[in-house]
Amino acid sequence: MKLLTNMTTSFHDLPRYGDHADLEKFYKDLGLDGLELMEGGPDERGIVQRDDVIGVHLRYLHDWIGFWNNNMSYMLAEYGSEEMIRKIIGGLNRQALVKGFRKNLDFARSYSPEYVVFHVSNETLDQSVTGKTPWKDGEVIEAAIELVNEIFDNSADSFTLLFENLWWTGLTMTRPEITCRLLEGVNYKNKGVMLDTGHLLNTNTKIRSPDEACDYIESVLELYRDTSFIKGVHLHMSLSGEYVEKTRANPFTLSGDYFEKIIALQSHIIKIDTHKPFTTGRINGFLGRLKPEYLVLELISGNRDEHARYIREQLGYIDCLPSRSPSVSR
Repeated sequence: MKLLTNMTTSFHDLPRYGDHADLEKFYKDLGLDGLELMEGGPDERGIVQRDDVIGVHLRYLHDWIGFWNNNMSYMLAEYGSEEMIRKIIGGLNRQALVKGFRKNLDFARSYSPEYVVFHVSNETLDQSVTGKTPWKDGEVIEAAIELVNEIFDNSADSFTLLFENLWWTGLTMTRPEITCRLLEGVNYKNKGVMLDTGHLLNTNTKIRSPDEACDYIESVLELYRDTSFIKGVHLHMSLSGEYVEKTRANPFTLSGDYFEKIIALQSHIIKIDTHKPFTTGRINGFLGRLKPEYLVLELISGNRDEHARYIREQLGYIDCLPSRSPSVSR
């Protein structure tokens, strides 16, 4: 099992490190094997190098299925204008969507990762607040199968393609038939699931404690006769059910253009999807059962010191790691 943490090439993460050696020292001193990287802008100083990166998280769009289904009236209502659709999607046809993902895939290939992560979800602006959506899980899955098969058409890539669950419409992991349909429908050979524990917890607003969180994760895993398709785990905890229930009972109104609405939603979504350490030793139960190839401590932090503190806190609850020195090298 390889132990990783999350990183982006954004202005939020890159300035935390003086140079590549500083970044490498950061994660190796914590006993990590490397990074799961997400593109967030140019890395002009070369902070992140190929040897640091074990996985790459591909781009994701909040609401794309109407576009894929050629429902322009729906997309105009969601995005506000054709100009805004071009800014977000890159054009007004399916090929623009595919082109954007393929460009992001080129970014991933430049780091020669062992795996890439792809979100299988669709989330409207209103759904973010109310939980209501015009789409069904099956509709999102079928569109995602078509999209992924076109993105990876005739691909000879050797990395593993891992699909990540969310609490929005699509792959939630709560319906085995949906999960199986996705894995059966995608033509790419090396594939599986990156189970995101926090996202799974967000599908149940009744959870209030770490023990209840573990009970729920274990109950969902029991729905599957075989979990060997789960190749990796994004480990973190979100106990935001009470907040979600209150918000849905009294939803706030979004205003402005699409970008302004997305900015307004950021603080709301972070309150739902908190990405904090999973603070109970009971996590070793489902981790021991799954035996993931990749365990990613996916944590949201305000600065470098906080990120290191969260990693150390999370490691304190994990018993199933192979023995390793503080300076493990890949």
